[in-house]
Amino acid sequence: MKNEAGKTILLVEDEALIAAATARTLQRFGFAVRTAPTGERAVEVVETDPDIDLVLMDIDLGPGMDGAEAARRILRIRDIPLVFHSAHTEPEVVDKTEGIGSYGYIVKNSGDTVLEASIRMAFRLWESESRFRTAFESVAVGMVLTSPDGKLLRVNQEFCSMLGYTREELAFLDFAALTHPDDVEPSRARMAALRNGDSDRARFRKRYLHKDGRVVWADLSVVLLRDSSGEPQHFVTHVQDITEELRIREELERSRAQFDLLLRTAPVSILVLQDGRYVFANPFGARLLGYGSPEEMVRVSAIDTIAEEHRSVIRERMERVAAGLPNEPIEMYILRKDGTKLLSESTSIPIVYDGRPAALILGRDMTEQKRMEERLRAAESIAHVGHYDIDLATGSAVWSEETYRIFGLDPGTFQPTMENYAELIHEEDRDAVYQEVDRCIRTGDRFDKVYRIRTVSGEYRFVHSIGRVRKDGNGAPASMVGTFQDVTETVRVEQTLRESKERLDSILKAVPAGIGIVQGPERIIREANGKLCEMTGYSREELVGASIGLLYADPEEYERVGRDKYRQIAERGYGTAEAAWRTKDGRILEIFLASAPLFSGDLSRGVTFAALDITERKRAEEAVRTLLSEKELLLRETHHRVKNNMGLIHSLLSLQAGRQGNTPARGVLEDAAARVQGMSRLYDRLYRSENFREMSLRDFLPGIVDQVRTLFNTEVDVRTELRIEDIPLPVRTLTPLGILLNELVTNSMKYAFRGRPEGRILLTAARRRDKLRITYGDDGPGLPESIDPDTSGGFGLQLCRLLSEQLGGTLNLERGRETRFVLEFPVG
Repeated sequence: MKNEAGKTILLVEDEALIAAATARTLQRFGFAVRTAPTGERAVEVVETDPDIDLVLMDIDLGPGMDGAEAARRILRIRDIPLVFHSAHTEPEVVDKTEGIGSYGYIVKNSGDTVLEASIRMAFRLWESESRFRTAFESVAVGMVLTSPDGKLLRVNQEFCSMLGYTREELAFLDFAALTHPDDVEPSRARMAALRNGDSDRARFRKRYLHKDGRVVWADLSVVLLRDSSGEPQHFVTHVQDITEELRIREELERSRAQFDLLLRTAPVSILVLQDGRYVFANPFGARLLGYGSPEEMVRVSAIDTIAEEHRSVIRERMERVAAGLPNEPIEMYILRKDGTKLLSESTSIPIVYDGRPAALILGRDMTEQKRMEERLRAAESIAHVGHYDIDLATGSAVWSEETYRIFGLDPGTFQPTMENYAELIHEEDRDAVYQEVDRCIRTGDRFDKVYRIRTVSGEYRFVHSIGRVRKDGNGAPASMVGTFQDVTETVRVEQTLRESKERLDSILKAVPAGIGIVQGPERIIREANGKLCEMTGYSREELVGASIGLLYADPEEYERVGRDKYRQIAERGYGTAEAAWRTKDGRILEIFLASAPLFSGDLSRGVTFAALDITERKRAEEAVRTLLSEKELLLRETHHRVKNNMGLIHSLLSLQAGRQGNTPARGVLEDAAARVQGMSRLYDRLYRSENFREMSLRDFLPGIVDQVRTLFNTEVDVRTELRIEDIPLPVRTLTPLGILLNELVTNSMKYAFRGRPEGRILLTAARRRDKLRITYGDDGPGLPESIDPDTSGGFGLQLCRLLSEQLGGTLNLERGRETRFVLEFPVG
């Protein structure tokens, strides 16, 4: 804009002599002057001459259009300062100028000094208001001027865009029509408090209604301006749209809840160490160290949970963490609460916990380091907005105080220019910012960009800059005006939200199970990962919004599984079940389901579930059961045939013995038949048991004694004294042991009790460390002194000796009041 001395004034005066005199006076003051004798001519000049800087308007212009009407038409054509110049002071004449945006009323013949001062004051008022209009329009937040009774006097384009209205539409509305019904009365109360003088400014949040009906949350800073008499003049309100900020915070809370859920259910040990003591433990970590709950571990000394041989190493690792350095994984022994040692793989990294340095310790079974939870503190912040005005010809700039504050600079020592401002922009963003500035200067488009700047402390902050190019009278770019807003916290929140979402998306894609979220009594699917879609054959669009009952083959099972899982969740925090699902193409899937609430204790906000396809596993289990059943049937048939064959052999030997008469051969054949019969009973006892692999001695040995006793038709009352421990042995050991015992009992029944009405058999079995000791004896006369079991040629004793050697043991004869055979052999 030109200096005042070079500005052009349009003098509207119907009296030629007065017009000439006034024009010379104005020229003497340094102004260029154009004249118009009528209102019509004045309007024409303003329309055609863009160099007119001020209009000096007479009111009484003779026939035709008067000065008041001409002023109204001129102001509709151009926003230009206008001063009335009239000899009339009558109220009815002066009243004609009411409502016209003039910058003064000069009474003619008041003197040259008054004329010059009034015109120069009008120019200064115009420039001041022009700067206000520029700031009002270019600020990156909504600006509203409101009358004391709530009418909208003036709004900027940002406010219009925020609510979806045009300026013309807002001209017919008051603040109540734009405010959410629940916030109207509280807003009126705050305005009343300002009018009553309780305060001159207020800061609060409220809800507006967008033109399309949606709610717009806003942060308001309101100042009440008063006139010189102290009467309320109008409210000046900054309106910052915070709808997106609130949405981002809600999304962040949801991601945090999901992260907390993963932390609680993760099958890894996660501990936090601070000042040498645990301040946090997840359930798995508490169980790993033998504690009943995570709370029980709080304040436990960390070094007391480390085995003595590793404590010096752990102290060094703790010092590294305190210095801000992470530690690589290490194998070490930890001490559980009961004093037992446990080998663990552990890694530790430095963190900040509750605002103080700490160590995050991750236990064994970690396949990748779980990203530590960053505790984000959300606090209300003021939207700091600063203004700038850059002269594109010289590169010099004017900054508001708030702009200096954003950069942390002192207005007294820093002179803003395009050149030194470039040094404040992050070097990675600098070229892009200036390329966008150049483009906006060429095209006239609005500048709108978020980038990083460096404050005087060296900290990098994000700013959102909005600006526009202002042109001179020739249409050439003259300056750029706009605003800076510090949006660092918003950018960081968005970045954290993106990272959290990316991590969650990565987990959902990598997990080899269908994962989804259901909500409400109808269990509506709100989220589904790719694996769930792949398993069921439905697209994500088909699943989301449908009840999960869509997937169940049986509606009754859908109801039952829902009841059981929600009951389990209420009891223990999670639920599991098996169910049959039907895919889109009609196939039946056997599914294992695990569910947990999205938000602990609040099922209404959603339940996360994981579905694992166990169809093949079920088929394999059924096949195994069928094979086992067939195997058992085949084994029992085989055992039956073996027993029949042994019975046949026994019959043949018995028949052959009967044909021998009273000869030694008959005795041999009868002994062989008895041994076969004993082996048949032994076989039947072993292989008709439920367990084909092993049997307890307490169940096995007494049966052999009883079976042999029943084979001999004798009137002797033979009592048995059995002291046998419960010792399980494999069949391969029991078989030779049973034959050996069968031989000893048979020998007793044949020779020990002849000519006696009663007799006694003793059998004991006990384990001594890694050996089994079996003692057998009877109260008969015993073996003759001439018989040595190690060298005797009798078949029975030779058989016993061979069987003891097969067992890897020894068979010894103890002579005394009663004869005892002692068998010892090793057991695993």
